[in-house]
Amino acid sequence: MGESPIRPLKRNQMPTIKRIERKPDSRKKTGRNKVYFDLLNTRRWRNLRAAYLAEHPLCEDCEAEGRTTPSEEVHHVEEILSGASYEEMAALAYNPDNLRALCADCHHATHNRLRKNVLGK
Repeated sequence: MGESPIRPLKRNQMPTIKRIERKPDSRKKTGRNKVYFDLLNTRRWRNLRAAYLAEHPLCEDCEAEGRTTPSEEVHHVEEILSGASYEEMAALAYNPDNLRALCADCHHATHNRLRKNVLGK
């Protein structure tokens, strides 16, 4: 009753939206390649990841140590990039037997251990 009608904004009243551009070399900084991103940026991976987390709601590493922590991330036991071809990489990416459900802390710790093993430190 006492409310004013909604009026469209004029062009000079429109909020400006800052476009965030992805740096073209952002993939190089992570040490991953295009195939890795292409394999994980698919509906197939998202569905597999969601199903795996639903089947394994608790962190598998924490469970082994007697702790109860919700899983948040899915880790590939054998690295996807260890495959010699696209087909081998896809097999590693989508094989449920190559996955582990981990909490964020255990996932980071796993990658830190792997990094130390590779660097020999």
